[in-house]
Amino acid sequence: MNLPILPLKNRNVPEKLLQCLLVLVFFSDCKNAAENLLANKKYPELAVYCLEHYSPEIKAVCQEGKTALALEIENWLSMKKDLPFARVEVPGEKHRLIEKYLLVDVAMGQKYRKLWNEFTQAGK
Repeated sequence: MNLPILPLKNRNVPEKLLQCLLVLVFFSDCKNAAENLLANKKYPELAVYCLEHYSPEIKAVCQEGKTALALEIENWLSMKKDLPFARVEVPGEKHRLIEKYLLVDVAMGQKYRKLWNEFTQAGK
């Protein structure tokens, strides 16, 4: 069922109040989602989420996730010393998300992208 969307002028709720409520709901949802990803230790997902939904309210969570992701990348790359003639196999979705993040984040990309591409491969 398609209901017509009425312009805000014709509604009883003042426009500014409605805008403020929408902003509050959006930012609280962003913060909750980011905190859930951090709590579940889904650092690649959190890093990509922060790139797509960044706001000042989740800055601290994003920074903590970025630090944890850097450690996770270093752990994956350090496995290479145990497998000198093979590439390290990273689970497929995690590999894709980390690659995506390294393409967008310039500082982390300069530090890790070349090594990541040389030493890792997407697994199943």
